[in-house]
This record gives sequence, structure tokens and C-alpha cells, in this order.
Amino acid sequence: MSGKAVIGALLMADDTLLAMLPPDSIKPGVLPLGVTLPAIGVSTVSGVDRNILKAGASKHRRNRVQVTVMAGSDEQKDEILRQVRRACADKVGDFAGVTAVAVLTDVEGPDFRDEKAGIYLQSQDFTVSYNQG
Repeated sequence: MSGKAVIGALLMADDTLLAMLPPDSIKPGVLPLGVTLPAIGVSTVSGVDRNILKAGASKHRRNRVQVTVMAGSDEQKDEILRQVRRACADKVGDFAGVTAVAVLTDVEGPDFRDEKAGIYLQSQDFTVSYNQG
């Protein structure tokens, strides 16, 4: 169970996003060089437990999860990133076997591009809080 799994499940459940790129283009971790574009990488940036003195059977955990979009044009990258936000932002419930989930947008990363390689990329971070048993 992790925030990364939650974000991955939300992305894979979004039909509009899956019309923009195939499901196998959404990958955990950092995207490798040479990946077929467009592609999305989902990585954990940080995590913390809500520590209390009398902990119960589960802990409340918070992860910062980064979603990085790589595309062949700036316009395509922007369109996919907008849909990533729609797919994940402000979600509450149980997802991917994880309970008491709340997903909020966090930091939006800067634009990067390698015009020679034809790669445009940008990231969006999410704060994912959930119960971990």
C-alpha cells in the first residue's frame, strides 16, 4: 500500500487519460531514456507517518507523489498534465486496496525540454494521505 499505488490506480481508471496514451505508458518510478512518448512516471518523493502515542492497528500515512509527463510536444505535455490533475485531484475514498484516502494537488514542477531529442516534460506533485494497516 502506498500513495504511489493510489495515484497509479486513479490514472489507470481515467478513460479520458487512457485515450491520450496507452495504459502501458503509465509506469511506476522514473521514466527511462528512450521510452516511447507520451509517457507518465509515478514516483514517491517523501512519506511520513502521523505519530501518536497510543497507536492503533493502523497508522495514518502521508506521501508526496510526483507524476512526471513526457511528451513529444509542449502542447501534448500540457494537455496530458491537465488530465492527470483532473484524474487525481481532490479524490476521497478507498482506492487500490488503500482506505481513508485523500488526494490533494501539491507542487507543480517547471517545464523542461530537449528540443534535439524531441522531449517535453513537466511534473505535478500530489499529497496522498491514507490509512496503512
